[in-house]
Amino acid sequence: MVHICPPHSHHTHSHHPPPSTGADSISGDRLGVFNLTVRGHARCVRFMADYGLPTLVVGGGGYTMCNVARCWAYETGVLLGM
Repeated sequence: MVHICPPHSHHTHSHHPPPSTGADSISGDRLGVFNLTVRGHARCVRFMADYGLPTLVVGGGGYTMCNVARCWAYETGVLLGM
């Protein structure tokens, strides 16, 4: 993601809906197969937030509830600078 976003995200940020931080890409999810760690997932969110633009981050997806709660709690802390 880090290699894909920089060339494109500054062109699309104002024209597309907010990013969905669906936890179905977390390792161990019953449906997702992307296998990110919670920290890796949060790194993607932090990467987008580092542009310094107003951003609405919405949750979505995730079929293993403990992963969803852990992911969103961790990312909320990351976005709040904790």
